[in-house]
Amino acid sequence: ADSMVGYRLYPLAVTERVFRREFVGARMDFDTEIIVLLHWYGTPVINMPTKVIYPQNNPSNFRMFADNVRMTLLHTRLLLQMPFRVSLKALSGGSNR
Repeated sequence: ADSMVGYRLYPLAVTERVFRREFVGARMDFDTEIIVLLHWYGTPVINMPTKVIYPQNNPSNFRMFADNVRMTLLHTRLLLQMPFRVSLKALSGGSNR
């Protein structure tokens, strides 16, 4: 349910296809973007409860300004692509493979 928290597994073949065809962010934007792209490529997303532990005094890798800018650009890019991607998916019978 939250793309930035928990443990994730990505199917290798379709993930490799996405990497060959798409730009995918490399920092805090990666997980959200790859999940959306995999969905657009017809891969089901399965959410499973995962216990997350945050150790005390663990430094954060989040860079307040840079990562917020990345996330804003990511959401803007995905939002602008969505009508086109959804139309393509409908035309291809539900898959962008």
